[in-house]
Amino acid sequence: MFGLVDKQATIRQLYQIAELEKPKAQPTRAPEFMRLLVPPDQPRIAGDDLDFRDEVMAQIFEKGNPEPKRTLTFYIEVTDEGSTHGTALRQRRTFRNWRRIGTLKFDNAVISYNGDSVIHFNHPTWRSDRNNPSTATRVNGRKVR
Repeated sequence: MFGLVDKQATIRQLYQIAELEKPKAQPTRAPEFMRLLVPPDQPRIAGDDLDFRDEVMAQIFEKGNPEPKRTLTFYIEVTDEGSTHGTALRQRRTFRNWRRIGTLKFDNAVISYNGDSVIHFNHPTWRSDRNNPSTATRVNGRKVR
């Protein structure tokens, strides 16, 4: 299904983040790739077949205690240097020259039914040039390319 609606079904462009609170006259400079990297000193949660949600909660809370005790941190890294290999059914990417631009630090968390079943994240329309809004495939919700 993603292949029918997206130009690149296995990646998402980052221009929406790059354009947050950016003056309109300033050109967009969105990285091509971003990753969230767990710092090496972040504790590892032991256990077989752990669910991601359980790992997040165990990073921040002691079992049975609703008060947060720790934080969960990710490094934000970006690069424009990557290559794609393989077929459309089995794509693999390699990257180089990651640049750290910040961190995300979570000091609280919640697991809810809505988080799994109701919440929806918008996927921005594809741009032929990620830094040029006029190259979007949709404008005001209507397909233009």
